[in-house]
Amino acid sequence: MTNPPIDPIREELVMSLTTSIGPKPNLMHEHPEACRRIRVKQPILTNAELQKIREIADPHFKSQTLKMLFKVAEGPEGLGAAVDDLCRQASQAINEGYKFLILSDRGVNEEWAPIPSLLGIASVHHHLVRDCTRTEVGLIVETGEPRDVHHFAAA
Repeated sequence: MTNPPIDPIREELVMSLTTSIGPKPNLMHEHPEACRRIRVKQPILTNAELQKIREIADPHFKSQTLKMLFKVAEGPEGLGAAVDDLCRQASQAINEGYKFLILSDRGVNEEWAPIPSLLGIASVHHHLVRDCTRTEVGLIVETGEPRDVHHFAAA
């Protein structure tokens, strides 16, 4: 219980799960590009919603899927190299004009293991922050890893 009680009807702004995905332009300069974001009702997307994002034909909403996988046979060294390669691919995609990067661990099998989703997303995020390009792209994670509320919240 909170004091005063939280009212989800009258305090929709602070209770809302609605979020925007995409590049975050400079707030100090008003221009049409600032509106080129996707608004979603909740931070967890269905496969159908993610597919819609992938299929947007407008070049201002170009998306690319980057694999969050590494070769099992390469062990821990392979994991580190795969994370570095994922970061490099993210920078390359931004240079090629992609506005949405979908980091996906689809394709896991006996040869390919998933990069842990928090490691993958955090590595790409911090890499792009260091490159001063983080605000140019929206990051979306497609993973089968989260199993409980804490996993989703951490992601």
